[in-house]
Amino acid sequence: MKPDVPLRITLTISGILAGLAGWQLVEILPDYLQDNFRLLMTLGIFTGLFFSVFLVAAGPLRPAAAFLAALIVAVPATILFLWASFRYADPAAFLESGLPIIALMFGTGIAVPFTITVLARRGDWSDYATLFTEAWNIFTRSTAAAVFTGIVWMVVLLSDQLLRLVGLTFIGDLLKHEVVPSVLTGAALGLALAVVHELSAYVTPYLILRLLRLLLPLVLVVSVIFLAALPLRGLSDLFGNFSSALILMSIAFGAMTLVTVALDQRDEDAVDAVWMQYATRALALLVPALAALAVWAVLIRVGEYGWTPERLAAMTAAVVLLGYGLSYAVAVLRGARWMYLIRRANVWMALATLGLCVLWLTPLLNAERISVNSQIARLEAGKVTVADIDLWPVARGWGRAADAGLARLKALNLPDQAALNTRIAAVEGAKSAWDYSDDGGQRFDATAVKAALAAIEVLPAGTKLPFALDLDEYALEQVSKGCDRDVLGKPGCLVVVGDFLTDLPGQEVMLIYFEYDSTGAQVTLVVQGAGALTTSDIGYIQADTVQRLRDGEFTIGAPPIQVLTTGNVTLTPRP
Repeated sequence: MKPDVPLRITLTISGILAGLAGWQLVEILPDYLQDNFRLLMTLGIFTGLFFSVFLVAAGPLRPAAAFLAALIVAVPATILFLWASFRYADPAAFLESGLPIIALMFGTGIAVPFTITVLARRGDWSDYATLFTEAWNIFTRSTAAAVFTGIVWMVVLLSDQLLRLVGLTFIGDLLKHEVVPSVLTGAALGLALAVVHELSAYVTPYLILRLLRLLLPLVLVVSVIFLAALPLRGLSDLFGNFSSALILMSIAFGAMTLVTVALDQRDEDAVDAVWMQYATRALALLVPALAALAVWAVLIRVGEYGWTPERLAAMTAAVVLLGYGLSYAVAVLRGARWMYLIRRANVWMALATLGLCVLWLTPLLNAERISVNSQIARLEAGKVTVADIDLWPVARGWGRAADAGLARLKALNLPDQAALNTRIAAVEGAKSAWDYSDDGGQRFDATAVKAALAAIEVLPAGTKLPFALDLDEYALEQVSKGCDRDVLGKPGCLVVVGDFLTDLPGQEVMLIYFEYDSTGAQVTLVVQGAGALTTSDIGYIQADTVQRLRDGEFTIGAPPIQVLTTGNVTLTPRP
C-alpha cells in the first residue's frame, strides 16, 4: 500500500500548528490576557476542540470536510461552555468544578461520529454501521497515535543520552526551548494518525471488539450472582461507605458496552453462536436492573444530604444508563428484531445523552442553582441544622447561585438565625475555603498570624528580621499551628537569621515551626528576591536540637569542606 503523502503532510502540519497553539496558550498568551482569564479559557477550549476534531476527522473525511467538521463541533461547544462559565464570576472556579468539562468531553465525543457520518454520507446521519465504525475507529486511531507519540519521545530522550556519551548535547539543548516539545508532540501525533488511517485495513478495532466479547459471559455471571444474592443479603446494607452508585453505574455501563460490541454494526457481524446470543439477551435484560439500583443509590444520598452538583451529575448518568437499559429490555422482549432495535436505541439514546450534555451547559440545567435551592430548602424544612449545613458551597462556593443563596440565607427567620448569621459572617470574612472552617469560624486570621511573625523569636539574640514574613495563606496556616503550640513553655516557632546563601545579597531566614506535635520541627528557608518571597523546605529537626538553638549553642558559617565545580555541576564530598 502506497503512503498517502498529502494526508501525512496535512496532519503533520496540523499537529505542528496544534503544538504551537498549545504553547502559545500556556506560555505566551497568559502574560497578555492575565486580566481576562475567561477569554484565555475560551480560546483554549476552542483551539483544543478544533484541532482534536480535525485530526481525527481528516482521513475519514477530506481535509476541507474535516475542517468543516471541526468548526461544526468546536464553535457551538465553545459558545455553550463560555455561556455556562458565567455561572461563576471567576472562570477559574468554574473550571475547577470539573463537571462542565466532563459534559463538554462527553458531548463532543458523541457529536464527532455523528458529524463525520453526516459529512461522509451526505446527510444520512443515522446510519448505524457508519456511526459504529467511526466511533471505534476514532478510539483505535487515537490510541495507536498516542502510543506512537510516546515511543517517539522515548527514542528522542534515549538518543539525547546516547549522544551525550560522546559530548554532543544538541538534542537536549533543542528540547530546552519551550516550543520544541509541543511542536514535536503535535507532529508525531499528526503523522501517526495519518499512517494509522492508511493502514485502516489492518489497524482496525475488530481485534479489540473480539477481545471484549470474551468478557460478556463473565460480566453476565457476576451480575446474575449479584442480583440473586441481593434478596438474601437485604437492601439495608447495599449502599455503604463506598460509592455503591458509582460501582453499579460502572457495571451497567460495561454491560451496555459489551452488548453493543456483541451486536456489532449489523446482524451478519454479530455473535453467531446461539449460546452467546442468549447470553447477550440476558445481559441486555440485566442492564436496567443495575441502572435502577444506581438511581436508587443516588436517591438515597440525595434524601440524606440534598442535591449537590456532583450528585446531580451522578443522577444524570444513572438516568441515562437506565434509559439505555429500558430500551434494551424492550428490544429483547419484542422478539426477532431485537438486534436491530438495540442498534436503533443506541442511536437515539446517544442523541438524548448529547442533549443532556448541552442542557448541562445551559441555564435549563444549572446544577449550582438546583443545589443551592435544595440545601436551603433542607435548612428551612429542618432536615439539616444550622450547625451541620455545609455553608461554604451554598453561600460562596457554587458561583453566582451561591451569591443569591447568601442573600436568601440572610433573609431567613429561623429559630437559631443568630447562629446562622455568625456562620454567614465567617463565610463572608474568609478569602477562600481554606480560610473557612465548618465549625462556623475561621481556621486562622492571616493578619494576626503575620503580626505574630513580626514579633517572632529571632536568633541570634538581638537580631532583627531582615524582611517581613508575608507568606502565602497555606504557609501561614501551617506556621500558625506551630506558633500556637506550647513547646517547653515557649511558642513552637522561631527563626534564625543569617547570610546562608552567600552568592545572594542580604540575609535569609530559616523558619522553624512545630507543625504537627512537640517532638520535631519543620525547617523552611525563606529568601527575598525581586520583591517576592520564595520558600523551600530544607529539613526536619528534633525538639532537643531546637532547644540547643534557643540556648545559643550554634554557629553560622561555611562548613569545613571544599567542593569541586565544573560547569553547572557541583560535587560535594561527603565522609
